[in-house]
Amino acid sequence: MTNYERFLRDLVDELYEDAAGREWSWKEFAGHSRLSYSTIFRLGMRITRFPRFDTIFKIATALDRAIEIRKRVKHRLRKAA
Repeated sequence: MTNYERFLRDLVDELYEDAAGREWSWKEFAGHSRLSYSTIFRLGMRITRFPRFDTIFKIATALDRAIEIRKRVKHRLRKAA
């Protein structure tokens, strides 16, 4: 499992745990997120492993959570002349 896959898995787990803490059913979760029940179900059951950003954004918004996206800058080392 790559770091990216692990990050997505952990993020989805955290968001679903937050929804469970609010005692939302998956149907209520879908309604609050403005997503289909099928989307919430498939993500919760790990059928969908790589959700789109807009899906995560809608879920986080429904839970009053903020998501920060930062671009990672890679610096290449230059060879000394």
